[in-house]
Amino acid sequence: MLTFIKIKTIDKSMITEILLAINVIIFIIQMLFPNFTELIMFNPATPFELWRFITSMFAHGGLMHLLFNMYALFIFGKVVEKKVNLLVIYLVAGIVGSVAYLFLAQAGIIPMMPALGASGAVYGILGAFAILYPDVKLYSLFFPFGLKGKYAVFLFAGFEFFMMFSDDGIGHAAHLGGLAVGLILAYLMQPKYEIHYQNQVKYY
Repeated sequence: MLTFIKIKTIDKSMITEILLAINVIIFIIQMLFPNFTELIMFNPATPFELWRFITSMFAHGGLMHLLFNMYALFIFGKVVEKKVNLLVIYLVAGIVGSVAYLFLAQAGIIPMMPALGASGAVYGILGAFAILYPDVKLYSLFFPFGLKGKYAVFLFAGFEFFMMFSDDGIGHAAHLGGLAVGLILAYLMQPKYEIHYQNQVKYY
């Protein structure tokens, strides 16, 4: 679990807070009306119920599931939204994550099980962070001395890939799909002068 990121930013947008609020409100509705979850979770067995590609990224399976995802959304979202369109990354990463999950489930590579959660979207934001802030260090229990974002993303990708073939009940395929989208979108969306700057400057 990530604990904090050493970076100072000035708040200029409320997209992160809006996404947090939507996720929390949806979770409260799930708690009040348990059958509501069945209507909005993603189900690879019913791929033509297209609303699920969007609604599932705002639903969660429990309080800890919600808290972990919202913590990561806040930590990464507040810095990513300073440079690119966070809402686009969140939505596209979440949708593509579900598509990746659907494809692998239909192919029989992973179990055909319903899924829900913001993790695919959040992994997209993580991928965007690695592109936008490649030399900012992340700190966690697994790398307490810090690991630069451009290296940490490979660790996350490798872990999700190998765990994708396990039967742990987690949608690792959606995580990988979201992560890939975040990397691509952030590279395409970041200001061109930053791409030029990164190509011309060596980091120590």
